[in-house]
Amino acid sequence: SIGGYTLLVPTASTNTYLIDNCGQIIQEWSSDYRPGLAAYLLPNGDLIRSVRLDSDAFDGGGIGGGFERWDWEGNLMGFWDAASDSLHAHHDFTVLPNGNLLFIAWERHSGDEAIAKGRNPELTSPEVWVTRVEERNANDEVVWHWSVWDHLVQEFDSSAPHYGASADFPGKIDLNFEATALGGGAGPGGGALAAADWLHVNAIDYHPGLDQIALSSRKFNEIWIINHGLSAEEAAGPAGDVLYRWGNPRAYGRGTEADQALFGQHDVHWSDWTASHALMVFNNGFQRPEGAYSTVEEWTPAMSSDGSYEILEGEAFGPTSPANIYPETGTLDFYSGNLSGAQRLPNGNTLMCE
Repeated sequence: SIGGYTLLVPTASTNTYLIDNCGQIIQEWSSDYRPGLAAYLLPNGDLIRSVRLDSDAFDGGGIGGGFERWDWEGNLMGFWDAASDSLHAHHDFTVLPNGNLLFIAWERHSGDEAIAKGRNPELTSPEVWVTRVEERNANDEVVWHWSVWDHLVQEFDSSAPHYGASADFPGKIDLNFEATALGGGAGPGGGALAAADWLHVNAIDYHPGLDQIALSSRKFNEIWIINHGLSAEEAAGPAGDVLYRWGNPRAYGRGTEADQALFGQHDVHWSDWTASHALMVFNNGFQRPEGAYSTVEEWTPAMSSDGSYEILEGEAFGPTSPANIYPETGTLDFYSGNLSGAQRLPNGNTLMCE
């Protein structure tokens, strides 16, 4: 919602709408494609919209594959193609201050490749998709990237790479955590290959002051923060490990079921990056033990004076609970098993899409 207008991107339509608070259409853009689930209005009035491109290689919930840029008058100004047999954009993206696109994509690997890295064969489908983050310029050129494939840990096969206890490497992603994850389903909309979507990252945001990226993994029930202020080569090494994670410390061996706070969440973002580094998320409550209800939650990670995120030896990242939560008492009247989101408005109110 910008300046009293709200941007609507119906998932079953090829149109995108900007409406005012009376529900009247202020502007409308017509595409040849259904959305890849996200669209954003730029300060100059241009619309950047993800689009759904069908694929024989990928068939998962939230599938996208391309991006369009439209001017205010409805002229198509640019197109980015992020759909191939090895990579496919999905769910969400953001526009960086330099105008580049930053988006999440599935990176396709074979089950045999994953097993060679230490994945338990009993957990492994014929394909394993991992999350890749790409930055592309206006010419559709890749200028930066980061992949989970470079930041793994596993304690299943001592003869394979990345062997170690996940609790000793909180910045790495446990290649076999799927076996114990609650709320792991991709939700309605997944296709025949959706089992390969091992992480199901469904949201991305960027903090220009920190030069960091926030990601939401539905299947891990976690929020991750990674460093964008690295070269692509550095991002593939230890410096590119996850800086901070929150929502399910079991995913890195430093918690129990009782410590899980997120359940199939969506739409992570910094709630107001101009004033703080507080994060907001729509916690869907999918398979929440207390019952099926959703909450909108906001919390501020603890940071040291050098800008690193605080974590004690053997313990989980904090805080133990969010600072703000709506509704304060869970109600079955407020529940979305998947999708949905929330954002802080300039007047301090919170706009929610349930």
